[in-house]
Amino acid sequence: VRTVKDLVILITGASSGLGRAAVERLIQQGVRGVIAFDRSTFEHNNVTAANHVLSKKI
Repeated sequence: VRTVKDLVILITGASSGLGRAAVERLIQQGVRGVIAFDRSTFEHNNVTAANHVLSKKI
């Protein structure tokens, strides 16, 4: 069985919706790092905030 523990994963579209849910789930499963990316300038602050909050859990 392969796990995500200790992996670093890039997720595009991670500022909301399914991408955000995927980031949260991966953190719960023990992923070592997540780079959340969204091209939208409007969402930039949300992605930055999410990375900051989630990185403290790593």
